[in-house]
Amino acid sequence: MFQLFVITVICLFGISQGQVPYPKTPEGFTYNHGMTGAPVQFDAFLDLMCPDSKASFPVIKAVADSYGMEKVRLIVHLFPLPYHRSAFLAAQGVHVANQKDIPGNTTVAYKFMETIFMVQEQFKDKGTHGLSTDDAVSGLAEQASTIGIDAEMFKKEINNMDSPVYETTIVAWKYGCTRGVAGTPWFFLNGIEVQGEGTDTSRWTVSQWKKIIDQLMN
Repeated sequence: MFQLFVITVICLFGISQGQVPYPKTPEGFTYNHGMTGAPVQFDAFLDLMCPDSKASFPVIKAVADSYGMEKVRLIVHLFPLPYHRSAFLAAQGVHVANQKDIPGNTTVAYKFMETIFMVQEQFKDKGTHGLSTDDAVSGLAEQASTIGIDAEMFKKEINNMDSPVYETTIVAWKYGCTRGVAGTPWFFLNGIEVQGEGTDTSRWTVSQWKKIIDQLMN
């Protein structure tokens, strides 16, 4: 609860400082060519260092797959939590990975997310104890290289305030704040927050999601 309070205060402070910068492209990473005209727009705000985000990631992809790109458009937004040391670095990594794709294609970005979720423990606070930021970046670069991203290029882009990736990652986080996001995972269906009715949405099964989404199809 205290962590939620802290994030809320940080978000409110950030968006109270004036106009949030306009993203140069629509915010988020659309999964598997989901269509903008799909009747259900499914937004998920995730942190690559969050165990609950890791648990929900394969489920929400399976939900989108079960309906197809014409019916459900899943959009993953990165919302690195300030108390997860490597979260902001990892979020930048997704933007670097996305540069490998042609416009409108997020295949490499999703591969990077999957890769980092698989080795999440290595980059969480305990895993990086005693390591420098450069060490953490090198570790992420090593993982990026396994999906065809040049490790040296990756290291030059991450945590580089002169790189567009740095600013894009910050703008993405501020966008989450404007939507009222204060933790991860955080979900919206057609712009409305999914509250779970007393259950933990991060642990929902495909069937539980379908129970809600099926109602939107009728």
